[in-house]
Amino acid sequence: RLEYTTNSPGISITEGYVRVEGLQIQQPSVAQYVGGAVDLNSSGGETVIISNNIIKPETTQTAQTGIGITGSPNARIFNNIIYGFNGTSNRGIFKNSSSLVYIYNNTIINCTIGIQQNSGDAIIVNNIVQNCTTDYGASGFWNSSSDYNISSDGTAPGSHSKASTTVKFLDAVNDDFHLDPTDTAARNAGTSSPLDSGSGAGMTNVVDIDGTARGNAWDIGADEV
Repeated sequence: RLEYTTNSPGISITEGYVRVEGLQIQQPSVAQYVGGAVDLNSSGGETVIISNNIIKPETTQTAQTGIGITGSPNARIFNNIIYGFNGTSNRGIFKNSSSLVYIYNNTIINCTIGIQQNSGDAIIVNNIVQNCTTDYGASGFWNSSSDYNISSDGTAPGSHSKASTTVKFLDAVNDDFHLDPTDTAARNAGTSSPLDSGSGAGMTNVVDIDGTARGNAWDIGADEV
């Protein structure tokens, strides 16, 4: 578990070939800049993986971000649960870089903007975003491979995505965002091939945030029931 107290990223990544996995990260009660609790600011194009983390703020402040992509990493961001970034200029995931980034199987709840792309390109697949002021925000456009996403508003990109759809969680009141076994929106509704097959990414994410194996029909979001 990582809790910190300064107006800076909790984890700042300036090199390639880095993996941040399996942490609980709490951003402190001070105003932040867009780098976020986890700041990807590497510029060499090497792979950086951010996966299986739970990220939240201690209390809501201005300009807070869960995961910020501000450099040009070859990033893969998956199986993260991010919630509570709902202050002024807050985002769950904020991409402000020129590189192509893969964002898939994340669950993002109660943020000002759930996933925002400000520049460059992003492929977003199998993500749940719920109860944000804007669930998915893009200054330009999402990559055409983006699909199988869920939003509670009308912004989920992709022909197989589900907009204006409510996901049932196990205990959302107490911040338990595992899928409820009775959910019918996200369960078995994702694609088991979330990456562009021509990308050369070489990533096979066959388990969820808890290490549970994903079946032939993947659940959307970080959790597999």
